[in-house]
Amino acid sequence: GFKEYCRNLDARYLDEVKEVLTAEVFELAKKVPCHVIFHQYIQWHNNAFAIRSRNGLESLVIYYEDYGTKREVITGQLMEFLELSRLGGMRKFTWNGGYDDYYTNTEMVDIVSFVR
Repeated sequence: GFKEYCRNLDARYLDEVKEVLTAEVFELAKKVPCHVIFHQYIQWHNNAFAIRSRNGLESLVIYYEDYGTKREVITGQLMEFLELSRLGGMRKFTWNGGYDDYYTNTEMVDIVSFVR
């Protein structure tokens, strides 16, 4: 399942990850399941914010959790930002409230430490 996939992925890229992280951050990464994916996720966002800043672009940040709990408001903000009108109704969206099915409480604490 998910945990086995993460273990295999992390083992496969361990040396590459060690080359790009400081020793302190690497030690944090080793505690995080799928740390390779988290690192890519962080890099993508850092690059997106840098491009936005460098080019003076407008942007809208939407948090997944907010979409799950304030869908109407968030969708309205998105449509306004994109200068679009709503067409028809919204599709069903199921919000499960978090990531408890994937990570333990300890892993969640480790993930937060790693991404900071």
